[in-house]
Amino acid sequence: MGIDPKDIGVHSIRKGAATYTCSGTTCAPSMAAVCNRAGWTMGKVKDTYIQYEAAINQYVGRIVAGLNINSYKFSVSPPHLNPAYVDRIDIFQEDIRNVFPFVVPTEYQLVTQFCYASLVYFKTFLHDNIGIQSPLRSNILLRNGLRSDSSFVCIRYAHEECTVHLTGIPPHVITLIQLETMLGVLRDLEEKQRTNADVIVERIMTQVRVELDDRSIGGGEVSMSRIQNLLAPLREELGRLNQSVIDQSSNRRADHADEGITNGDDASPPPSDQIYTWGGKWRHLPEGWKFARNMTVLSAWQAWHHGDNGIPPLKRLQPLDVTDNHMILGKSRPIRAAELRYLQRLKWLCGKLDCAANFSARNSPSYSDLVLQYNTPAIQNILPSSAI
Repeated sequence: MGIDPKDIGVHSIRKGAATYTCSGTTCAPSMAAVCNRAGWTMGKVKDTYIQYEAAINQYVGRIVAGLNINSYKFSVSPPHLNPAYVDRIDIFQEDIRNVFPFVVPTEYQLVTQFCYASLVYFKTFLHDNIGIQSPLRSNILLRNGLRSDSSFVCIRYAHEECTVHLTGIPPHVITLIQLETMLGVLRDLEEKQRTNADVIVERIMTQVRVELDDRSIGGGEVSMSRIQNLLAPLREELGRLNQSVIDQSSNRRADHADEGITNGDDASPPPSDQIYTWGGKWRHLPEGWKFARNMTVLSAWQAWHHGDNGIPPLKRLQPLDVTDNHMILGKSRPIRAAELRYLQRLKWLCGKLDCAANFSARNSPSYSDLVLQYNTPAIQNILPSSAI
């Protein structure tokens, strides 16, 4: 943004937030509200006679959050549990425990729910914008191990039915909400009129086709019914060919699953959801892929058994998936040796953890099972460090 990082100090956020709140909008809250929110004194008399009040403080909170005060969307709720899934709250709670695998004090239980809902709601944004080596990528949140998904959470506006009590909404935003409601009604009417017009046109065209067919316009050679009769056998043949391709693909996947993991030297690809080819061989990983550094032990253990989006469980990887050989001075030497060493360290560590948890090579423990086992003394006593 053209700013020298050295010019940013520990108070820059407070200065920027206070300046934006007071001068970043023509509908700014009072200076007293800003000072109360920031914990600043206003002088002996003002501190005595101007006290905290929730309504204006909540208004300040919405402005500091960066919401557009000139839009009805200023009344947005925080991401929260979708009422349609309230009967599946046990799944929601289980995923919260997996994302935050530590004891949450009772007074912070509700805060944790809202934090989790926000993370799930912005999951796609996080996945697309955080660095490829960020430790957050190794969290279960950005993998496919959660039972809940973005449909479990929602946001609502003040003019919609909402289970969360919305506060801090100024009067002019209420007017904007009413205008938006009116526009919504007009859009619905316009859509209905367009749909009715399309239905009428379709009825007229259908009747015209019937009349043309009944009168055999063109000597019966170009009537609509004749064209449809000519195309019918072609449709059936295309359907049979398509089904044959699907059946053959399913049979190949079943054969690969029965054969198990190959060492990469075979001509056929290994059984994975996504296959990559580089160096003239089939691989489980794309060329140039690297392990995420600074993973926690729990995240590494989960990746070992469950993998990541498009990446199979790491326990299925072979040396050929992460490295390749290159002839140097007449000798075959591995390239990307750092990734190979990392895979070997993962294998050693996760082997220790599986042994302590009594998981065999054929076990596929769930994310919840891994979190529960991770907090047992048998695992905690052998942990080498918090990260690998």
